[in-house]
Amino acid sequence: MNTYTTFDRMYMLLTEALEGVYLDPEQTLYVNLEERMASVEEDSIAEVCDEWDTMTVGEFLSVVVEYRTSEYGGYQTEIAMLVQVKLKRASASESHDTDSDYHQRLDTISSGEYMMLGLSGGEDFYYLSTLLTVVADSLDELEYKYRELEKRVKGQGMMIRRATFMMEECFASMVPVCTLHKDVERKARRNVLTSGASSCYPFISYEMQDPEGIMVGTNKHNNSLVSIDMFDTTAHPNANAVIIGATGSGKTFTAQLFALRLSLMNVQTFVIAPLKGREDYMGGCNAVGGQFVSMDPSAYNNINIMDIRVPDDEDLMRMEGYTDRGALLTKKIHTIKTFLGLVVRDLTQEEEQLLDTCLYSLYGRFGITTDNDSLFDAVTHEYKKMPLLGDLYEEMAGVEELHRVRNILSPLINGSLAAYNRPTNIDLDSKYIVFDFNGLKGDLLVLSMFIVLDFVWSKIKEDRTKRKAVFIDECWKLIGTDSNRRAAEDVVEIFRTIRAYGGSAFAMTQDVSQFFEFENGKYGKAVIGNADTKIVMHLQPNEAYMLQEAVQLTDAEIDNIIKLQTGHGFVASSGGKLFVEFLASPYEKYAITTDANEMYRRGQAIRAAKEKNG
Repeated sequence: MNTYTTFDRMYMLLTEALEGVYLDPEQTLYVNLEERMASVEEDSIAEVCDEWDTMTVGEFLSVVVEYRTSEYGGYQTEIAMLVQVKLKRASASESHDTDSDYHQRLDTISSGEYMMLGLSGGEDFYYLSTLLTVVADSLDELEYKYRELEKRVKGQGMMIRRATFMMEECFASMVPVCTLHKDVERKARRNVLTSGASSCYPFISYEMQDPEGIMVGTNKHNNSLVSIDMFDTTAHPNANAVIIGATGSGKTFTAQLFALRLSLMNVQTFVIAPLKGREDYMGGCNAVGGQFVSMDPSAYNNINIMDIRVPDDEDLMRMEGYTDRGALLTKKIHTIKTFLGLVVRDLTQEEEQLLDTCLYSLYGRFGITTDNDSLFDAVTHEYKKMPLLGDLYEEMAGVEELHRVRNILSPLINGSLAAYNRPTNIDLDSKYIVFDFNGLKGDLLVLSMFIVLDFVWSKIKEDRTKRKAVFIDECWKLIGTDSNRRAAEDVVEIFRTIRAYGGSAFAMTQDVSQFFEFENGKYGKAVIGNADTKIVMHLQPNEAYMLQEAVQLTDAEIDNIIKLQTGHGFVASSGGKLFVEFLASPYEKYAITTDANEMYRRGQAIRAAKEKNG
């Protein structure tokens, strides 16, 4: 068991003592500690667990003080000492001892320790006075503003005091002559260390303003504009990003702002929208004259998973780990087996090996070998005809050991899902393309997402001189438990290598737990680790703490993330960290909003226009 949990349990017992459950130092600590501390593994604690049932409160506190002093030092020890003080006072019948007395003493001791630790760490000691001026046009407005200010200040755990009968002295202290009235200073000053004083210096602030970047909003700290150029290699090691936020936080809205503005900057943009693609993304797609592609099996938009396309150059192919000229076929066979692993969840090693043999044999029948030049017709120099899943289905017919795989694959060949067995008929020349998966659920949704992502990835690699961006909404479906190891590794590979192809990858998710669930969060952490720009919007506390290590969030940042309003977010990149209000133009907001009220008003306007025009 980790020390945090051990302390947590100790603190619980101490809290019970503070609340008056055990006020007598001679009273037996009648708590079933064996049950409560059963999972404690530290020998120094476990040795006395058997004795604690019969310990008095005073004896227990002495053990805690001794242990916390030797192992962890001050803060926990002071809590225990305070408990002892309170117990002694209670035993002396000092009935005026209250919870407020205790907390006041605890705050004093904790503050003292904080100052001592800071001074020992090389910080200096200062006095700080904070004065706030409230300006209003009327007395009523003034009172209202003060009450709002008081509420917000107290909400941050701070004290605020009205300068009654000292308005003139406070005003004189706040004019820019740097003279603090002695009476104001005496009443308002507080102790601070160097770190606290530096945070009040008015001439510094974090800014994120890439010269050629897209404007995404304003800095909540100083209202400066925030612009991000994700393709600027001098400012960002890669152009990748993750956007994480709870339902209703503005995650989809923010993602579309990036997608649309990248498209307008001549970046070819692909959006993979597995959930509510039509509802959330069609408006923005139509606004920029984009291409909306439905992947519903009945929509006749087909992608052949068996297609092979040549990347921009073979140096990049070697960078991916393939050094022989058979790399393209080898890579495609790996992709097909990953796809089949999503169809047949319990694919055995023997079946994989037999599939490998069948695939090489099948491509050979189409004149495609380990020589990459065999992909092209010798006369026309066009791509040769590629096999379909149905051809693989027939190739497996003569292999008895693959009979089970053929049966599971059958609906994708001859059944209602035969769209998976058709040649590719989608043209990806549009600057803005949205893939919609409306009507697909479960395994079929994951299958289609994987096929589309593989298709887009092939397109991205065809020309490294052009900038491209791919947005993967609900990315957890490809790297979570709904997927498999190979598919998750392929997603990570895209985030790792897309920079070399002049590309940018965005991962969006609202389900943090699923994002980190598969194999202890290995793939979710890898995606975040390969994304220089991290955008975190409103999250519940438990979800925010899941991100703490991966995004390197401080406790203060987590606290602010929990309190974020819709459309606001925390941005962290090589350029710094700051809180941003994401802003859209009226036209953009009209086109991409997912807010129910906004969409209702948009619908009303459309219906009114139709009625007016007959």
